[in-house]
Amino acid sequence: MKFKKLGAMPFVFSALSIFAVAANAQDAPGFSQADKDQDGVLSIAEAQEALPDLQITDDNGDGVVNHAEAQKTVEGLQLSQQGAADQESAPVGMIEYRMIVQAMQSSEQDA
Repeated sequence: MKFKKLGAMPFVFSALSIFAVAANAQDAPGFSQADKDQDGVLSIAEAQEALPDLQITDDNGDGVVNHAEAQKTVEGLQLSQQGAADQESAPVGMIEYRMIVQAMQSSEQDA
């Protein structure tokens, strides 16, 4: 039985792209691994180590990633209600970390 080489190519490329997305999804460690000191919040150093593609800056100098800093860095990420200063200064914990990783993965897929 002979196969058409070009007929099988779209399937091969589709399968490869699925595996590529899965590999990228596995690159980011879970929150418990990223939160090295296990204090429940993500520090700037922990974020830079866990998510090296995330070019986050510590705008307020406290050493901790807050909602505003994450939202400024990750396109399309919405952790806080816009204009709610108390929420924007809240530190990034496990739930927000997962949202950041998902937003980064979504952005990579769109690219």
